[in-house]
Amino acid sequence: MSRQKKRTAWIILACTLLALALRLYFTNVAIVDKPISGDARDYTAYAWNLINHRVFSSAAPSPAKPVPDSYRDPGYPVFLAAVVSAFPTGWYGAVRWIQCLLGALSVLALLAAARDWLRDGWLIAAGVLMAVWPHCITIPTYILSETLFGFLVAMALAATNEAIRRTDTRWACAGGLMFGAAALTNAVLMPFAPMVAAIFAWRSPTERRQWLALLLCAVMLPGAWMARGATIDAGQSAGLRASTNFVQGSWSSYHAAAHGVAAGDETSKRIMGTIDGEVAEMARDPSAGLHAILDRLQATPRDSMSWYLSKPALLWSWNLQIASGHIYPFATSHSPFQVRNALYAMTQLLIAINDWMAAVALAGCLLVAFRKVGVTASLSSMLLLYVTAVYGVLQSEPRYVIAFRGEEILLAVLAVATAARATFEPNGPVLRHFRRTTSRFGNEKAGGLADGMDRAE
Repeated sequence: MSRQKKRTAWIILACTLLALALRLYFTNVAIVDKPISGDARDYTAYAWNLINHRVFSSAAPSPAKPVPDSYRDPGYPVFLAAVVSAFPTGWYGAVRWIQCLLGALSVLALLAAARDWLRDGWLIAAGVLMAVWPHCITIPTYILSETLFGFLVAMALAATNEAIRRTDTRWACAGGLMFGAAALTNAVLMPFAPMVAAIFAWRSPTERRQWLALLLCAVMLPGAWMARGATIDAGQSAGLRASTNFVQGSWSSYHAAAHGVAAGDETSKRIMGTIDGEVAEMARDPSAGLHAILDRLQATPRDSMSWYLSKPALLWSWNLQIASGHIYPFATSHSPFQVRNALYAMTQLLIAINDWMAAVALAGCLLVAFRKVGVTASLSSMLLLYVTAVYGVLQSEPRYVIAFRGEEILLAVLAVATAARATFEPNGPVLRHFRRTTSRFGNEKAGGLADGMDRAE
């Protein structure tokens, strides 16, 4: 291994260890007041029924065999069931520790994938930001799917990058299986890998074999799950969950109303009742429910347009919405981020740059669209634009994009690195233009002086 490669490997390892240390520190210090609540209640119910009945169901634990459903995606419940089976008495702590490891390995995978198109200095910047980003530090502490989902996406990107670098179909298959597993953890990603694999297979004939292998492997696991879903009652299905999120996402007052209901506000209860009525209508008659929603949006076109245009900014904003707030999905005490220490100061700085980070990451996406940077950069930019569009139509909850914060950071750092290179490097376009301008000005001045001397003679 060359000295350069060794230095890059040490950078990646150091950032990974920093990420692991911070995640373990938070998990060991912070206390989640009600860890089995909200979505976590469903996940633990699925895991319990998988272990005790071999049935994928969100029904409350009972001696009777439950009715199967597919309301939640299976990836995280299966992961949870595996950990509970391996650590039956200390499963809660084991889940959190394993998720801390997965979060750190996500940093490793993304940095390994970006090492070809980010120089070491910028790789350090990206790695440190991934390691210290507060949402990514806190999320492994909760019984939620974002950590596993983010890990699978990062591994899929890294494996795909290796497949193209090495022109290796085996790595492409690994990447496809990882994308498929990620889609089973969050169905939002299900169309993504087949879509981009088809695009790259069409655009890159020399790599077509790898992209087709990735496409086939990416649809294997989700295809099997969809076949299973066709055999059960569609009452509690992923389609119902998607339509529920669509209805909720069409209401600009949904997040405020959800918090108001928890506080006992009567107006909020009426709003939530109306939203629940639309959800029920969508479940009963999707066509009629969709027309009712469109009629409501068209009644106030300016407000509706403004709401949907603002949703990407809400999605990538700092404070979690259907949550305890700030960076905590559930109420959490003894958080080291709440003490005025280095972590607190760092958090205030990151809050200040959060919106700028999203804007610069968008610039990175546009940059990748017009320049050939690398397959990981291309996939990351397409991934960020894709999830922003999907969640812009559904519910724009900042918790959902915690899994993609690493890719956001990579593209933002790429944009800054490109701007810095264009501005400050000796052969960069800015300094080249400056040298040409000063040289032309010097020549004109020298010519003018020569003309003056001729006239004097």
